[in-house]
Amino acid sequence: IDDVSVADAAVACVHAILEACPEAASKRDGHNHVPLEGIFAGIFTAAKRRRARETKRTADDEDVTEDDDDVDISAPFRFRNPTAHLLLTRDPDSLLLRGKSLYKLVESLPDDTHPPLGPTALFLQILVDLGGATAAGAAAKGAATPSLSGINFDDFAASPEEDDVLALLYRRFVRQFDRSERFFAGDNSREEVVRHRERWKNAAVNTFHVIEWLLRRPRGTSGNIGNDGSKSGDGDNDDNDLLVHNAVRVGACPPDLLRYIVETNL
Repeated sequence: IDDVSVADAAVACVHAILEACPEAASKRDGHNHVPLEGIFAGIFTAAKRRRARETKRTADDEDVTEDDDDVDISAPFRFRNPTAHLLLTRDPDSLLLRGKSLYKLVESLPDDTHPPLGPTALFLQILVDLGGATAAGAAAKGAATPSLSGINFDDFAASPEEDDVLALLYRRFVRQFDRSERFFAGDNSREEVVRHRERWKNAAVNTFHVIEWLLRRPRGTSGNIGNDGSKSGDGDNDDNDLLVHNAVRVGACPPDLLRYIVETNL
């Protein structure tokens, strides 16, 4: 989907289907996929195309060029975000993301240079708030969640076994922040340089929001999410907004990330 009007029409179709047949949100196809996994498949396909484009770029290009602008991601996530919200509101237990499954999904997301909260950051927020996605326990588990039985995440970009989603996100955050501080030859106050820095600052902020959400403790998976995404009956997780507390409690926070969180929040 690369057009906003098409995205809106597609969301309206999904809404109509779920109104007529609520159980469709958890219905599995012949390959054992739930509908939400179709969104993930689209993200993986887009990631493959993006990596193919990136191999053609010159890594040490000293100029700000049009290649600095990624393909616009607004339209695809205009469909993905409300559709994921609709599906997970109907069936929050259909797909729980942990460990390797979560790693593969996050690895496939593009740099989100939209002003925070950008579309990919909002997508992860939906998965956390409604679907219970979390990095908590990821280091101990490592493997895909058993309920995620449709997509074989190993078919996509490989990751080192000792790596985890928080380390991946911190590397992305550092790369984006470094790009936002980059100096170019000539006048660095010119418009294209200022725009470049602002875009990559946005990307770093969006990535850090994702880190904050994934550090939260998993909620209960049913009965405590309203149609608007509001939470209730979740008293055990009342401290989930305490970033330093979450970073220590999760038990899988990379040392560099933990140090950064402590230094910037105490």
